[in-house]
Amino acid sequence: MDSSDKGTAIKDLSTSAEAPPRKRVRLHDGEVAAIQPQTPPSSTPQVPQPSVSHLQLLPVELLAEILIYTRSPKDVLAVTRTSKSLWATLTNPNSNIIWRMVRKEAVVPIPDPLEIFSEVTYASFLFDSGRCEVCNEETELPYTSFALRLRLCPNRQCLKTFVTERVATPESESDRTISLWIPTVESDKCILPDRQMDHLWPHFQGICRGDVLSKASREYAAGNKSPDYIAGKQQAIKQNKAWMEFCVRLYKWRCARTAQQKEIKDKNDHLVRVFSEKNGWTYRDVLDSIGYGVWHQHKCKIMELISIADLNTRRKDIDEALLAVNEKRKHRARASAQQKNRQGVKTHWERLRSASTLTGLPSLSAFRTLPVISLIQDSETITAHTALSNSMKKVLEEQLKKWTEDAMAAFDKMLGFQGWKTANSKMVHPCRRFSSRFQCKLCRTLPDKYLNDGCLDFDGVCVHECPKPKDISPKKKWKPPVWNPDNFEIDQRASLAAKMLLQLLNISDEKQVSLNVVTDSIVCQSCKPVSILHARSVVGHSHRHLTGEFSIRIASPEEYTQLICGYPPVGFGMALKLLQPSFWSRRTRDQKKFGCRICSSSKSERIPTTTKDGEQPQQQEVTTATASNRKDTDKNTLTKKPALFIWNGIRSHLKEKHRIDKVRDEDFYLA
Repeated sequence: MDSSDKGTAIKDLSTSAEAPPRKRVRLHDGEVAAIQPQTPPSSTPQVPQPSVSHLQLLPVELLAEILIYTRSPKDVLAVTRTSKSLWATLTNPNSNIIWRMVRKEAVVPIPDPLEIFSEVTYASFLFDSGRCEVCNEETELPYTSFALRLRLCPNRQCLKTFVTERVATPESESDRTISLWIPTVESDKCILPDRQMDHLWPHFQGICRGDVLSKASREYAAGNKSPDYIAGKQQAIKQNKAWMEFCVRLYKWRCARTAQQKEIKDKNDHLVRVFSEKNGWTYRDVLDSIGYGVWHQHKCKIMELISIADLNTRRKDIDEALLAVNEKRKHRARASAQQKNRQGVKTHWERLRSASTLTGLPSLSAFRTLPVISLIQDSETITAHTALSNSMKKVLEEQLKKWTEDAMAAFDKMLGFQGWKTANSKMVHPCRRFSSRFQCKLCRTLPDKYLNDGCLDFDGVCVHECPKPKDISPKKKWKPPVWNPDNFEIDQRASLAAKMLLQLLNISDEKQVSLNVVTDSIVCQSCKPVSILHARSVVGHSHRHLTGEFSIRIASPEEYTQLICGYPPVGFGMALKLLQPSFWSRRTRDQKKFGCRICSSSKSERIPTTTKDGEQPQQQEVTTATASNRKDTDKNTLTKKPALFIWNGIRSHLKEKHRIDKVRDEDFYLA
């Protein structure tokens, strides 16, 4: 259609297809107002009126001109569905000329529809999306087979399932006769895309739906001898032939459209590739850029060629987008290198921490603040593994030594040994002595290694990092406080208990102390009744008593035997071992074999305490010898077999009866 015919058609359309009149306000007596309704009273809130689309305000001939330039019935269909006014205008039979002209102006002209289609239903038949027949997932793809109205998603498994389960091929003579009036696929490549040859209907053995063929076969077997049945099928054969010819035309159009779309896409890609090389850009970066990539994909989708003028217009936007992409890549590479270096620093710190020869290692956060470590972490070219293994290894050792000396000097000052120096290599540094015990003033938390002692030694202080408080949301970022000696204080109760223990055992605090093979017959005189302790548990046990009220002594063999009451001796570390998530711990916790040492000690006979002068003070006995003055119920209680609990039971018993929250080794025995 030339321009003069197009103008004549649009002029005729403007006189025949006018937009529907706007609604007027109906009044109380059935009259229709010719003017706008009056403004409602100020007391009534005004409801905002929806804005009217500019397309609805255009004359019909201008609207038709705009829609024809889209060259796509799919776009006209989308405009038709935007409002009731446009729907009424474009579905009017007088507007069919718009649809016909759009089909002819398309990149690949679309065949005319059959009489069973209106213009709107025909465009919907060609371009609408739908659900896959196999997986029922929404897909934007058109019909796989127009004749069968078959729609499948891009998943090849759905196509395979349909071909193997829902497809039938007429093989017998009756089936081939039936295939004359039931629809079949217009081409075997519709459902068998891997075939090289494209066989169109009717030059190949038809493929149809299995359920349709089965139903038609039953009807044919029941009424094939009836004259009315044969006469009725003649009309069906004629209609099916027209339908199949129409679907074959649609299939050819779709193949031509796909080929044309691929050709246009290749031309656009080639033009952009040449344009990118000319301007020093990367082709893939140009296509991935936000400002240009979406526009390029849209042009290829609607099958429009891109010109050099279009690219020159967008040159500045593309350059700015690629500059931003390059900056992001540099930032990402810098962040990745720093992250790898930080991980390498952490790995090296863990390696140093596991080395038995290195003591006084700083915490990870303090380790990262060392000058050489800061240089490695912030570098983009130096790798942590290479630097810490070769050139900077000695520098790091010197800085670690300097950091440890500064920390020792700070804690020496805290302990009252400011400026302490000695030439005796066998004398232990004051802050490293057994009696030097500390606590964090900020968090009061302890790692698993120091849970039994309830305090930190110098090595524990150096590696200590305050954990994230529980009252802070897990999603909220939290930075631990910077390590500083001022964050710690001396644990007076633990330090006094340690000095008291060393004095009791005649061990000098200035020498290296090891309590692995020391006696387990330490008696806490501050407990009521007295408790039997292992030497390694004395420091931790001291936190149950106030400063200055803690007193211990070594039990004689007779007293030790009587305090044990025939139960297993007091060990060290059993309470913490039972809290571990191991199989033995879980199995042992569920066994009813835990007894209370405090209850057993209160029923045993106490041996008098010996003073320093060798005298024996008046004995305070709580024995079974005085039970004769008690009631018979008390006698039964004394001779009763001690109760045994599971682990959670002994914890509840100690908390409720003896007010002990944290269970220690001296509180229970394992029967």
